Amino acid sequence: MSELDILFKPVRRKHRMQFITSLLQKAFLLGMAFLLLWTIAFKLFSLNYPWYWGFSILLIAFLAAIVYGIAAPLDSIRTARLLDKQLKLKEKIQTGLEFKNKTSPLINALLDDCRDTLTNLDIRNTFPLKFEKFSWLIPILLLTSILGLLYLPPLSAKSTKATIKQEPDVVKELKELKEFYKTKRASEKNPIIAKKYENMEKRLEKLLANKELTRKEAMNEMKYQMEKMKEEFSDQARKEELKNKLTKMGQDLSKNKELGETAKGMQKQEWEKAKKELEKVKKTLSENKADKESIKDAAKSIENSANDLKSADPKLAEQMQKLSQQLKNNQQKEASKTLKDLENKLEQLSKEKKEGT
Repeated sequence: MSELDILFKPVRRKHRMQFITSLLQKAFLLGMAFLLLWTIAFKLFSLNYPWYWGFSILLIAFLAAIVYGIAAPLDSIRTARLLDKQLKLKEKIQTGLEFKNKTSPLINALLDDCRDTLTNLDIRNTFPLKFEKFSWLIPILLLTSILGLLYLPPLSAKSTKATIKQEPDVVKELKELKEFYKTKRASEKNPIIAKKYENMEKRLEKLLANKELTRKEAMNEMKYQMEKMKEEFSDQARKEELKNKLTKMGQDLSKNKELGETAKGMQKQEWEKAKKELEKVKKTLSENKADKESIKDAAKSIENSANDLKSADPKLAEQMQKLSQQLKNNQQKEASKTLKDLENKLEQLSKEKKEGT
């Protein structure tokens, strides 16, 4: 089962709930209509046990609706198509499910987008449980059913605390999520990320061992797990985006006289080398010995890179914008101080590279 299937499961379940709710409303309407007809027949022909047979038919209709609602096949693609139509996603989820087992840069981007959409989806507003067009008849027929209940013995109900022992679907989902983390941990090369997956897996093991865990607590835990996954994937995506932006910045500056060696290190993602070369540039600038034409030329590339960096690291982008203006105005000593932020970022990336994060 793919990650996309796991994220899509709550949507499928909500769609089935909507389907069953619709069937139950129809069953209720038909059953109550039969009950009224049976009551009229009782008055006209003096039949025996009118409410007994009437409510028996109503119960049978309800059971039939529930059984059919659970057993009827609801195709994932059809559910995805309805979700896309409801949220105006232009067949995004449908296409993602159709191509979930394919691999290409374009498809991977689409699947990532689908995962983000499903992770951020507010399931409460998806496939809302609503009354059908004939719902105005239900209060009338409901009054009839209440009158009918006057002829039946009182029903007693014992309130119980629903735990996951009575919720096999919740237990199954928790186990699937645990298995997902186990698979991800086995294939993850980064030891720090693998450790995070292991911690999440152990957390789920502990929850599954607690037989008094309620459904609400289990659902809250799954929500927490999804939020942690989203947070982890977002952090990783931002790091990769920053590396790519700095690599591009290195490409643009690789032929610059003053920043060329630093840029070559950035271009190859050799962050330690880039940091050491940047220290030399800072020293040259602090002594006001840098070539004026060279730093003015670098200012143009740095300004473009600053715009690119906004989505990955807004603070660094702001400092690069400031650096660009200082280089344009030949404010070398000020520029040397501003480069401190870039130096810190290169040091951080170098450290993460050594640790494998």
